[in-house]
Amino acid sequence: MSPGVAGCFSPISLPADIVGNKAKTAREIPIPEDLVEILRDRASGETKARNRPLVELSHQAVGRGMKKAAVEVDIQPSRVHPHAFRHTYGRHCILQGVPVNILQKWLGHSSLAMTMQYVYLAGEHHSYLDRI
Repeated sequence: MSPGVAGCFSPISLPADIVGNKAKTAREIPIPEDLVEILRDRASGETKARNRPLVELSHQAVGRGMKKAAVEVDIQPSRVHPHAFRHTYGRHCILQGVPVNILQKWLGHSSLAMTMQYVYLAGEHHSYLDRI
């Protein structure tokens, strides 16, 4: 396991059956230290609590919420998707100095070229900030 990120995140290994990704592979991701503690407490608890989800949330529920919020702020609902959070996370990591090869592992990309899209997007973001 790799060291924690900036002292506030710890890596956690997730088995393939929990991750639910396209490649059906296990993944190591960074999560906040306080969530690690919640998960440890949950894992050591009674079986009934251990098997209950921390949050009842689905891709579809997030999508519906995003589309509702989009309508409220006059954005076309067809332009918002839950996958945008993944791109935002990737750009944020690059802007915070996370090495591209580490981000590649966190996002589960098989090729570095796919992860390099986030470097491009982060650079574009910086160019807009410089103009303000």
